Amino acid sequence: MSGTAAPLAPCPPPSRPPPDSAAAGSGRLRPVVEADLPAIAALHRRAFDGAPSARTSAEELETLLREIVCGHPWPDRRLPSLVFEQDGAIAGFLGIMPRPMSFDGEPIVAAVGHNFMVDPDRRSSLAAIELVRGFLAGAQDLSLAEGTDTSRRVWKALGGTVAPAYSLRWTRPLAPARYGLGLLVRRGVPAWWLRPLAAAADFAAARLPASPLRDRRPDLEAGELDAATLAGSIGRLSARRQLAPRYDAADLEWMLGVLDRHAAAGSLRGVALRRAGEIAGWYLWFMRSGRVAEAVQIGATEEAAVDVVDHLLADVRRAGAVAVAGRLEPALMPALSERMSLFHRGRGPSWLLAHSRDERLLRAVHAGDAFLTRLEGEWWA
Repeated sequence: MSGTAAPLAPCPPPSRPPPDSAAAGSGRLRPVVEADLPAIAALHRRAFDGAPSARTSAEELETLLREIVCGHPWPDRRLPSLVFEQDGAIAGFLGIMPRPMSFDGEPIVAAVGHNFMVDPDRRSSLAAIELVRGFLAGAQDLSLAEGTDTSRRVWKALGGTVAPAYSLRWTRPLAPARYGLGLLVRRGVPAWWLRPLAAAADFAAARLPASPLRDRRPDLEAGELDAATLAGSIGRLSARRQLAPRYDAADLEWMLGVLDRHAAAGSLRGVALRRAGEIAGWYLWFMRSGRVAEAVQIGATEEAAVDVVDHLLADVRRAGAVAVAGRLEPALMPALSERMSLFHRGRGPSWLLAHSRDERLLRAVHAGDAFLTRLEGEWWA
């Protein structure tokens, strides 16, 4: 899949200032303005030193941040992104992206926090607390973010909750010996010389008659997944949930374009699956380092869930992946379990964090009655 770059947009002016943060001493919380972007890009490189973004040029990183912060298709002047200034410099940043959703069929406004960062030299300051406090005090009906253990503690201290079911990661090894060897090598174990032996073991295991590593061939017709098909499919499937995103084709064209251009290790692939002419499911994935495929989103009707997972496994195996991984969508747990996936807590910002002044919205999230995939969070951005 591919997408064209969105035109670079100026950051819209906020309709109101964020909550007063005078108690933060020498610091102040304020909305992002366009002139902040170079300083935010520089902060990003310092805060995420060692991450892939740290190897991105300053100009490219500023362009990406402008696209995510100012150029998204859901501008809402009530919900600006925020910076925390201290001693005349930007000490912290929290991107806020409004998202249209529905609850019991009625429209609501959600806001997704992203690229939460604090200057490494100022982590003892109040920047993190003030940024999260300002976010949660916004005009949105529901706040969502993905956090590390540290941001999870800040979030909970300010009244937020954690959604454990959406915080799990799943991994399905396709070539277990090579996948396990790759984990050892990435941890510094000098085991590269075992690669031929691992490849031979995986080759033999996949050809045993009852092996779970053998590809299954579900009775599904595969086709390209374009933005219009994806928007309609998400709309039909998520209508069964209390809480669901609301997309049109233009929204998804923009999101998939951003993801495709900035995926670290290759082009995004989307597949629509039909049975008797009707959509039975779909999936989106791309390959990352170590030949591990990342599932961005999987959708399936209840009857077709196992077949959709089987189709995904065969597709990524043909591309040379040794494993496929993703964030858990609770409705898919039975199908992923049946296909021997491993469930675990991922490293980094893997906690799904939620906050709302409406307890009904939080109950839907904690009950798993929400369509919340990686596209509805911050991971893709």
